[in-house]
Amino acid sequence: LLEVLSPKRKYHERKKVASWILRALDVALLALPRRTAGVLAAGQSPRRILLMNPAYNGDLLLSTSVLPGLRRAFPNAEIGMLCGSWARQVVDGHPDIARIHILDLARLNRAAIPSAEKGMRQKKTRRVAVQEIKAQGYDLAIDLFTGFPPVGWLAWQCGIPRRVGFSNHGFGALLTEPLQLDVAPGKHETQYQLDLVRMVTCEQGAPFVHPSLPVPDEAAHGRAAAALGWTSLHGRAYVVIHPGSGERLREWPEAKWKALIASLTGEGWVVILTGHGARESGLISELAEAQPEVINLCGKLDWKSLSALFSKASLLIGIESMSGHLASAWQVPTITLHTGMADPARWRPANANGVVMHATPSCLPCLNRAGCATMACIRDIDPTTVAIQARALLDAAR
Repeated sequence: LLEVLSPKRKYHERKKVASWILRALDVALLALPRRTAGVLAAGQSPRRILLMNPAYNGDLLLSTSVLPGLRRAFPNAEIGMLCGSWARQVVDGHPDIARIHILDLARLNRAAIPSAEKGMRQKKTRRVAVQEIKAQGYDLAIDLFTGFPPVGWLAWQCGIPRRVGFSNHGFGALLTEPLQLDVAPGKHETQYQLDLVRMVTCEQGAPFVHPSLPVPDEAAHGRAAAALGWTSLHGRAYVVIHPGSGERLREWPEAKWKALIASLTGEGWVVILTGHGARESGLISELAEAQPEVINLCGKLDWKSLSALFSKASLLIGIESMSGHLASAWQVPTITLHTGMADPARWRPANANGVVMHATPSCLPCLNRAGCATMACIRDIDPTTVAIQARALLDAAR
């Protein structure tokens, strides 16, 4: 109780009222049973581990970065993943993930459906997930999601005896090992998630980590090549541009994309456009019509063939979205155009070969999730400057 009430316990909610509500909730939750029956003895390794992150593709890609460390510490453990249905493709078939459980939280659901339907979807997926998770008998759950709402409460509901997660967004009283997320300048999101894993693996140090995905198989390479009308991706030099994002405010003006594409194709580079959905399809069609040399693959690739295409690219150029995180799994050279709505130092692709670009550094990061009227941080990025940076990365990779 003293820990929850302590001023040292901080809640990452900008509004004071919301912070006090979360604190009061944690006080009330202390009255619930701890549910720690079945905790393994000291030195005993967990048999089954449940990782949890219900957010989007990019977020789940970042969470895969903890898998190598967990596998080193617990080579014989079975690892399950709780995620949203919209991100299942990221870990489907992953060699380190034994099973997948789906939880579609209404607050994170971007589908164009009524709120009531999102609520019903959450209720249905929660019911199925609880049944599946209880049946597996997990020893340890790690809630890797650093945003709101946390999902450690589901691990408590399922009776998982050891529950690790961040306490900053409430429900910390239901965790057996809560950790306060203290945001530090320059610290990457993967390092925050590693902090949770280190609580159970006791690994020291802060190694550079990036998304951990298997190399796409030849079948996936073949589908990507067929979509391009090629016999193979191997030995090809091409630039992928992924101009879309889940949020319109993060997007770069169409005219600037056209100028950048004209510059790249003018230098003889094969430019491939990727994306999905009706809105991105409209944008990409406009870009392709303005420059007939480019190849439009919007909506024509499944996740694995998209991964294959990215893994062999000479360069990926995109905005603040999952594309840079996917390319970082294979350390493909990337240019990411970033806003100040999220801290670029924390959310940039974990890529030693990646460059983040933005304008107006004086107001970065603003951390205003609603953005602003001008969005000058991204809209004022000069396509000529991006083309120069692209040329430097392409020359370095040759």
